[in-house]
Amino acid sequence: MSAAGKYHISGIIDLKNRDLNNLVVFMPLKTLQNYLSAPGLLTHLVLVKNENADVDEIQKKLRQKLRKNTYEVMSWKEMLPELHQAIVADNVGGLYMVFILYLIITFGIFSTVLMMTQERIFELGILTAIGMKKGVLMMMMLIETFLLSLIGVVAGVLAAYPIMYYYHVHPFPLPVEKADMMEKFGFLPEMPFAISPDIIYNHALIIFLISLLVVLYPVVKIWRLDSLKAMHKK
Repeated sequence: MSAAGKYHISGIIDLKNRDLNNLVVFMPLKTLQNYLSAPGLLTHLVLVKNENADVDEIQKKLRQKLRKNTYEVMSWKEMLPELHQAIVADNVGGLYMVFILYLIITFGIFSTVLMMTQERIFELGILTAIGMKKGVLMMMMLIETFLLSLIGVVAGVLAAYPIMYYYHVHPFPLPVEKADMMEKFGFLPEMPFAISPDIIYNHALIIFLISLLVVLYPVVKIWRLDSLKAMHKK
């Protein structure tokens, strides 16, 4: 049967999707149940999880507690498979980009350490010739690279965070085609920068570990160092 009613409009919400804007109306639950003559009944119950909560784990626990024949528990991935596929494809592309960036960073750090080592071959040869142990030289190179890497990572984070925060507050607007796609799913057509501490710490730690891995080159170089040949390279 059909129903009709008059209701006071409190506000207008832009869902960034023209179809949803024309079809969706938000009403208090009791008012809606009275309008549909369905007191105490629900068709859907949407749960909003905490930011770091596991969706699959929540879904598994709910399925165990609720009657399977009466209730159906679905995650957003099952309800919006197209959006999930788009996110997966975007994540894969992001991983390739991050891998390329890490390669560039690795070669950049390695070239710096390589130049630093080659320019000091004569100096290292002199030190070993006058009796300094190679273990002391290797420890010196380790400490020097450790301090340089630590200062570089901290300085990079401090320099990058204000820029990230600015574009987090003032996101990049997406191009027209991508903006239409995002609005189709009800999202804002913009790309904000993420400022989650986990992302910053993880990338900073990875770059720091890469720096410590690259220091193996001068260590091996010192281990194989021939004092006479090193002094003749001046």
